[in-house]
Amino acid sequence: MKEKARYILVEEYIRNLINNGKLKKGDQLETEVQLAKRFNVSRLTVNKAISRLATEGIIERIPGKGSFVKRTLFFADYKMVGSFTHYMESQNKVPDSKLLEYKIYDSKDIPNVASYLELKEDEKIQYFVKVRTADGEPIAIMTSYVPAKLVPSFDISVLSGSLYDYYDQLGLPRLRTKSRFTAIPSDEYLSEHLEVEKNTALLKHDHITYTIDNAPLEYCVAIYIGYKYAYEIEDLRVKQ
Repeated sequence: MKEKARYILVEEYIRNLINNGKLKKGDQLETEVQLAKRFNVSRLTVNKAISRLATEGIIERIPGKGSFVKRTLFFADYKMVGSFTHYMESQNKVPDSKLLEYKIYDSKDIPNVASYLELKEDEKIQYFVKVRTADGEPIAIMTSYVPAKLVPSFDISVLSGSLYDYYDQLGLPRLRTKSRFTAIPSDEYLSEHLEVEKNTALLKHDHITYTIDNAPLEYCVAIYIGYKYAYEIEDLRVKQ
C-alpha cells in the first residue's frame, strides 16, 4: 500500500486532536517548529498541512500569534454509516435531537418514497423530521420515512435517541444501506433550523436501509452542515 504523504500525517494528527476534544475551539496549535520536530519533517510540510486545514475553515491563522482551532469538523467512516448518537458519543460529544415534524402518510400521497420503500398504495408510512445536535450545536436535519407495517408506532421519546437501537429492540437488524451524496445550498428553512447563513454549503445524504430480509426499513434524507461534518472513504485495491 502506498505510504501517506507527510503533510497528510500532520493534518490527520491535528484533526484527531480536535475531533477527540483534546483541542477545542479557540485553542492554539503547536508551533510549526514543534510540529516539524514531532514528525521529523520540514516546516514547509507542516505549513502545507495547516494551510489545508485553514482553507477548510477548521484552523484560523493569526499573523504574529499562531494557528488556532476555529471549529470542529467531524469525520465519519462511511463503512460505519449508522447511528448518529453512537458516533457523537465516540467523539466525546453529547448527542440530542429536536423533533420538528411527525405525521403518518398514505403511500399514495408520496409515491416516490413509497417506491423506495417498495410499498403498495394502501400502506402507511411514518414520517418525522428532527434536528440532530452535538453539545447543543446543530449538525444535521434528518427526514425519515418508515413503513408502518414494520414499525407500527413510535414512542416520541425514542426519536431523541438512536433509531438503530430502537430497530434492534424490535428485531429489525440492518443488512445493508444504499446511499447517494449530493451538495446543496441552504435554503430559508434549512438555514433557520441549522442556524447557518442562507446558501451555506450542505452535504445531502439520501439512503435506504434494508433489513436482513432485504426489505426496506427506512428511507432517510440526512442534510449535514458542510463545514461541520464529512465522510471518509478508504478504497483498498488489491493488486492481482
